[in-house]
Amino acid sequence: MHNRDQIEETQGKLWEHLEEESRSEKVNGNAIDKKFITPLTHLKPGETGTIAYIKAGDSKKLRKLMVMGVLPGNPIELNADFPSFVFSVGYSQYAVDTDMAETIIIKRE
Repeated sequence: MHNRDQIEETQGKLWEHLEEESRSEKVNGNAIDKKFITPLTHLKPGETGTIAYIKAGDSKKLRKLMVMGVLPGNPIELNADFPSFVFSVGYSQYAVDTDMAETIIIKRE
């Protein structure tokens, strides 16, 4: 349980930091977002980003993603989105279903 508490605390701090960074600012009177955070499922093949956080309510999913190297701060690239989501983290490629891909939240570059 201690590790889970640390993970949740780290994710909470990261989320607060990202929310602070992503507050909109006005340019020519129009509000724009400085950073754009989205689930992996919203990227197009070939797009890259940085993993912002993992939104997995299930500890098994969270553990599985962490073993794959899906950790906040790591770069990620979506390679394909059909029939499953194929992404690269580091020098490895993984394929996951839509439910799993939706839990990976990305900060677009």
